[in-house]
Amino acid sequence: MLLRQDRQQQQLRASAQALSQRDPLTGLPNRPHFLQEIDRAAERARRSRRPFAVLFVDIDQFRSLNDTYGHATGDRVLIAVAERLRHTVRLGDGLARYGDDEFAVLMDLAGIGDGEELLRAHAHQFASRLVAQFRPALDLGDTSLDVGVSVGVSVMRPEATDAASILRQLDGAIRQAKAQRHGRVAVFDLTASGDASLDDYQLFSDLKEAMRQGTLTMAFQPLVRGDGQWWSLEALARWQHPTRGFVPPDRFIAVAERYRLMGELGDQIFSLSLQGFQAIRQALRLPGLRLSANISPSQLSDPELHQRLAAMLAEAGVPPQLITLEITEVSILERNTATEANLEQFRRQGYRLALDDFGTGYSSLSLLSTLRPDEIKIDKSFVMALGSDAMAEQIVAVISSMARHMDLQLVAEGVEDAATLGALQQLGIPLFQGYHFQRPLLPEALIAAAA
Repeated sequence: MLLRQDRQQQQLRASAQALSQRDPLTGLPNRPHFLQEIDRAAERARRSRRPFAVLFVDIDQFRSLNDTYGHATGDRVLIAVAERLRHTVRLGDGLARYGDDEFAVLMDLAGIGDGEELLRAHAHQFASRLVAQFRPALDLGDTSLDVGVSVGVSVMRPEATDAASILRQLDGAIRQAKAQRHGRVAVFDLTASGDASLDDYQLFSDLKEAMRQGTLTMAFQPLVRGDGQWWSLEALARWQHPTRGFVPPDRFIAVAERYRLMGELGDQIFSLSLQGFQAIRQALRLPGLRLSANISPSQLSDPELHQRLAAMLAEAGVPPQLITLEITEVSILERNTATEANLEQFRRQGYRLALDDFGTGYSSLSLLSTLRPDEIKIDKSFVMALGSDAMAEQIVAVISSMARHMDLQLVAEGVEDAATLGALQQLGIPLFQGYHFQRPLLPEALIAAAA
């Protein structure tokens, strides 16, 4: 009797362990199991010089699909993608569900050859076959959907160390695949890009620590009228790294986007912006002063963004009518139902919306009817070319005329000198931003400069 109970307990433990390594939706091995498999493959590579590749398969626009059709349909898509991958990967290769919309393949390259180029070509060929398998629409029973995938590939040398370093390298591969638009394959070149990827990951780790320690700061640059009177302040994030020094915002924000940290970072930036804005507004006794805050594409596609911003505004005692949200063209081009809902809520709550870097995108004009902004900011590349480029002057003149007819507020960025200011005023531009008026400064310095 005791022996039978012991066997039953062992069977239960074995069953529980097996279940803990499976994704309950697709039935595939899950992320922890896959990481164990990578560690084993890396050990085999070091011991027997047996090469292997790891592939990340990312479903294109899965968040938009979920927003449009609902999570139930999204789950059916994940199950169908898993099934199609099962029928595509080779016998003996590992397949797992790695994340929400990511699958991973562990590909054995033993017997292919010794040359790195040959190994890379073989892995690329297999990844291309994976992408091609998704050209027929997925059959979901009562409907079918066109679903594409992008694949990032990394061929691992025998000196590959562990799962953590391998996955850091793989991040570069999937970023390259997605950057080339959807349905693409990117093979990560360890020789050319490995150091950069590891450096990016280190910067990501340092950024998380800076957020935990509260060492990020906000600088503010005025948007002014022609007479120099402030109309608004743009909040600009600043990070002074303890060993690297000043890290440009476009660098650390890009890292936050890659590692899916932008939601948390964006909230912290907005909260710091409100704190600094209130300090300046109260110290200088400017109750009507406005705040311009930048919103990234990934933030705008977060369905809870408008709720979190409203809560932070209420806590800071700032009405939304004093806030201008600056949005880029990419945010609108890649919009989904969450984006549309956020924009609608922003309009209802009284925010102003600004289209940033206007004129640089191929579809900027069509976006005016989509976004319906209150304000457009002429990209500084046109402003700084005034006086040396006749075409730039014509473009600014056209934008100025259009803004007047559409009753849009117009801001020129990058005003560096009096000559540029004069040229812009002659073209009818009413608001300006640039070093000619004020560099971005921390709140205390800006208050002192304005006093």
